[in-house]
Amino acid sequence: MITYALRYEDDGIGIEKRVEFEADTPAQALLIAQGEAEGRWAELSADGRPICLLGRENLGAGNYWIIRPQQHREIATLDSAPSNAERAV
Repeated sequence: MITYALRYEDDGIGIEKRVEFEADTPAQALLIAQGEAEGRWAELSADGRPICLLGRENLGAGNYWIIRPQQHREIATLDSAPSNAERAV
């Protein structure tokens, strides 16, 4: 199993926190992480290696993951994230 971590910064929406869990695949990690705060960005890492920034948003028809490449360590709110680098899954 791989140890995954979600790292949230103190962003005015919520406090800084780190959530660690184990999963066999990235898809399984997203299923486990889906219970986390909607409307915030988190850094997802696997065994200490950053993978991406991700957030969840409720768009009426359901919850969607928004995934951004891991370009830098800044974590933003969904409102301040550039839309051209986002991909809903």
